[in-house]
Amino acid sequence: MQPKLGLVVFSLALLLGAAIKELHPLLWLEVEPSQGLPVSFWHLLSAHFVHFNLYHALLNIAGVWLCYGLAYELFNRYLPLKVIFLALGISLGLWLFSAEVFIYAGFSGVLYGLFVLGLLPKAIKRDRTAAFALVCILGWLLWQLFIGGPEAEKALIGGEIASEAHTYGCALAVLWLVLAGAIKALSKTARFIKMATFF
Repeated sequence: MQPKLGLVVFSLALLLGAAIKELHPLLWLEVEPSQGLPVSFWHLLSAHFVHFNLYHALLNIAGVWLCYGLAYELFNRYLPLKVIFLALGISLGLWLFSAEVFIYAGFSGVLYGLFVLGLLPKAIKRDRTAAFALVCILGWLLWQLFIGGPEAEKALIGGEIASEAHTYGCALAVLWLVLAGAIKALSKTARFIKMATFF
């Protein structure tokens, strides 16, 4: 997938998810911690592609474009796999660890994960722009967790700001990077052993 194509596809998917309001109750995730996992298991994925209103969707679409501007190389053929991993992980995290019943919808949890996936490797390589952006994003996340989101933003998006979803998105992104690094290291080791055996 070409980076620009990935950007356009995700933007259109999020916009469409906001436009078809009749589908929202069929696709969002109603988190009920006291119950087992939802019978309609697709809600674990679909909830991330619908939004409470158009403003909510546009906010996340703007975030996707910002992510592209900061880390366009993330928008490759592996992007759908990363999005699915983040979305399912966030939904399961909300379901397993939330203490109250609520409705979850929106791409922001996945978006926080994508920011970490794109920016953290660059920050480790001493990219100052990536490091600054990452600090700002994580700082805003901590503000939401300990202070709470602005009431005006809650009113505009038509629902609560799910800072737990943002936290799970960041944590899952770090897990992905660790696992990817481990697999890469194992692959190099196996290749070295194979070469050593050959000689």
